[in-house]
Amino acid sequence: MLRLIVGVLLLAPSLAVIALVLFLDNTPRSGEPLRPAPAGSAAPAAGSAGTVNVQATIELPPQYPRRYLNVDLDADRTVRDGLPVIRRVAVGDVDVSGWLARGAVRWAFDEWLFLENKHLALAAARALESYPERLEVVCARPTAPVERLRIRAGSGGNRSWPGAWAERVAGWAAAEPGSRAPVLGLLRSLMAEAAKRTAAGADPVVENRTVVLLAAAQAFGCTPVAGDGPVRRVRPVLHRRDDLGRHFVASAALAALLGRDVSESVGQNKEVSDTRGWSGFSFSDIAANRAGARFGDLATASAQSARRVQEWMERAASDTDIMPEVHGLPDHLPEKELKRRFGEPGERAYEQVLEEIEAQIADVPLYRVSK
Repeated sequence: MLRLIVGVLLLAPSLAVIALVLFLDNTPRSGEPLRPAPAGSAAPAAGSAGTVNVQATIELPPQYPRRYLNVDLDADRTVRDGLPVIRRVAVGDVDVSGWLARGAVRWAFDEWLFLENKHLALAAARALESYPERLEVVCARPTAPVERLRIRAGSGGNRSWPGAWAERVAGWAAAEPGSRAPVLGLLRSLMAEAAKRTAAGADPVVENRTVVLLAAAQAFGCTPVAGDGPVRRVRPVLHRRDDLGRHFVASAALAALLGRDVSESVGQNKEVSDTRGWSGFSFSDIAANRAGARFGDLATASAQSARRVQEWMERAASDTDIMPEVHGLPDHLPEKELKRRFGEPGERAYEQVLEEIEAQIADVPLYRVSK
């Protein structure tokens, strides 16, 4: 249980890490979300402009007398010694000082080899840097170890609650009568907000990172709060497929936080693991992973490329403006079938399919330009 709590202390601030965890799972099931702050209320207690508040409900293993444990923490947007700075944390009924919580995370890095990889801390730090003021996001995952999650940041000023990012997502969801809608519309709406902020002097890389994180959050059941409650869940789809939408935005978020290579590696490993499950290996999902990684990388690689993506999204009119069609790619392959037809990653037949996918993605005008 200690590992789970320390993991929440380290990872909960990162929307992208949430996306990664959910990316390795199946489609979210419905659940009762955490009750948001009342409309028009002040920002949360953790609401200084430099602090993000995270509340999580963790399901404990069956041997513990309590079924759930609540964790509530405040983390700075700044980073110290490569880790997010935790200011305050409450675990259940026990308040833990910030220095003790930071010490526990540092101890975990020294003791547990799986945390030696600094990708997790880097993702959390970059997500904290990009997390907008006056935004509250709630997640409900009844089947996940962290069943409930609420992330919110206040404002140093007296502006009303919620902020413009939540209103952008709410406007997109309200315009869609059904439960599914093209991810392009969501990205266009969020990129318009990023461009507006960039024109006012904000860092376009940070703004675009916020775009892909919010799109990934929406795809995996984490919705912002606007008005009296969370925005209605609308699943972003790509080329009329839910799975392609999820893979695209998850990979874009990972690339924005950790780089294109890490994002592509995670996507491929996930598909290989699917060969042992019901969904099987899908080259279409790999195509969405690669296109999303390219999008997230280009959107955040530099100020110049970030502005270029903002301008492109203003003109984008169809799904093919961010990802090519995937007709004819082999999908739903169990492990034996994948190995029989294409071998394993690195073998020639497998790599030939990847080369064809990469060539089609490179033909999208957005991805023809250098960063």
